[in-house]
Amino acid sequence: MKPSKYFFNLESRANKSNKHLIYFNLNYGYKIYNPATEKYHYQNLRISTEYSIKKEYWIQIKKTKSQDGEPIYKANKAFVSKFGKDLNVDLEKIKNLCINQLKLFRNEYEINPKPKELKRIVLEKLGRIEKVNNDVLITKYIDKIIAERKKLPPTSIKYWGDGTIKQYKNLKSHIENHQTRTSTQLTFSKLNETEYWNIFDSINKRNQESEGNSIKHNTIAKICKHLRVILKSAVENNIEIGFKWNNTDFKIKEVTTENNTALEQEQLLKIYNTDTDHSREFYNARNYILFSSLTALRIGDMVELHTCKVETYKVKNKTFKGFLTKIRKSNDNTTELFTIIPLAKSLLEIIEQNNGNFPKFPSKPVIGRQIKKFLKFLEYDEIVEFKERYYPEPDYRIETHKQHVVFSPHSCRYTFITNMSKLEIPESVVKNITHPTIKARSVLDGYNLSNMQDNAYKLSKYLKNQKSKIYSY
Repeated sequence: MKPSKYFFNLESRANKSNKHLIYFNLNYGYKIYNPATEKYHYQNLRISTEYSIKKEYWIQIKKTKSQDGEPIYKANKAFVSKFGKDLNVDLEKIKNLCINQLKLFRNEYEINPKPKELKRIVLEKLGRIEKVNNDVLITKYIDKIIAERKKLPPTSIKYWGDGTIKQYKNLKSHIENHQTRTSTQLTFSKLNETEYWNIFDSINKRNQESEGNSIKHNTIAKICKHLRVILKSAVENNIEIGFKWNNTDFKIKEVTTENNTALEQEQLLKIYNTDTDHSREFYNARNYILFSSLTALRIGDMVELHTCKVETYKVKNKTFKGFLTKIRKSNDNTTELFTIIPLAKSLLEIIEQNNGNFPKFPSKPVIGRQIKKFLKFLEYDEIVEFKERYYPEPDYRIETHKQHVVFSPHSCRYTFITNMSKLEIPESVVKNITHPTIKARSVLDGYNLSNMQDNAYKLSKYLKNQKSKIYSY
C-alpha cells in the first residue's frame, strides 16, 4: 500500500484572538472514482488538533529527519521559549496516533480505511467522541446481506441469485445450530480465533451425528469461504471483528479429490438400447444420462434443457444438427455464457420421439434418485475407488463403492469429459464446448455465433472420425 504522507497546516481565517486553528492531514493512498470526470482522486484524513496559534509563531521546517521526507509544520523557537514545548509534543502525539491507527487497520484488514472511518477511530482514541457499540449478531447480518443482495439487478456484481442465497442461508443455519449446541450468541466483536474454529468443529460433529461420518473437507472449505465473505462485508460496513480473521492461516482451502465415476461407452450404449417405456422413473434416468453424457451439460442446465430448440447449422458447406444453450454457471454468478452443442444421432432420435422437443427433467434430488435406481436395475455394480479428504483429517481416505451407489447427475458431465479424453479429442476442442467464453451481450454478434458453430462442428467432425457407436454424429 502507498506510504503515508503527513503535514500540519493552519486554517486560513483567524479567530478573534488572531489565532489560526491547526489541522493535521494524512494522505495514505485512499482514492475514489468520480464517474463524472472518469478519474480517480485521492482523499486524505483531515482533523482539527483543537489547538490554535498565531502565524508569527508558526514555521515550516523544510529539511527533516522523518522517514517519509515530508515537511513538518510546527511552533517556532520563539513560541517554545515563551510558552514551552507542550504544543509541539501534543502535535507529535496526534501525528503518531493517526499513523499508528492506520497501520493497525491495514495490518488487521489488509485494506485502507475510508477517511471517515479512520477519523472516527482517531477521535475515539483521543477521547473526543464515545466509541460506537456496533456489535451485531452474525446471523442477523447474514439476513440483512441476503435481503440487500437479492434486491439488486442481476447485472450487478454483488447480486445473489437463488443458488447463492441458498448457500448463505445454509451458513446461517450452521451458525444457529452451533449457537444452540454451545448456548452462545455469536457477534462479530466476540468472534475470536477459538470461536471461529469451533464453528467448523460444530458443523462436523453435527454431520457425524446425523450421517455417521465426518463432513467432507471441501464442503467445510466452501462454508469457510462463505463465512469469510460475510466477515469482509462486515468490515466494509465498519463492524469490528474480534480477531485478525483475514490472516491466511484462517482460510480452509479446497483440496484435490478423486470422487467421481464415469460410464464407459459400452455402458452408455447399453443404456441407449434399454427399453424404459414401462417406467417413468427409468425413462427420465435413461434420457438424462444420455443427454448429459453426450453434451456435458451440468444439472442446472439440464433442468432448463426443455426450453432449447434443435437448429440446423452450416459450416464449410457441411450441415449438422445442434442447439444453442445458456451455460448458467460462471465465476462471478452474473455473466451469462452461451455455447452451441452438436447433437448425436441417439439424442436426435429421442427428441423426435418426444414430438420434436427436448425432454423435461425433474429436480436434482429426484433425478439423482432415479438415476441410482436405474443403474442398480442395470446391475452397474462395478467397484470404483474414491480418494477423499474428511475434515479435519490431514490424510486422504481410499474408499470403494458400487458404481450405481455413487453415480450422480454430475457424473454424467464427468463421463463426457472422460470419454472425450479416451477418444483422443483435443482438449481445446472439448473446452470450447464445456467452458465457453461467449457472453450474453455478444451472442447475437455474427462473428461470435460463427465461432460457436465452428466449435460445435469441430467436435462432431472429430467424433465422426472416431466411429464411436454411442458418440455417433
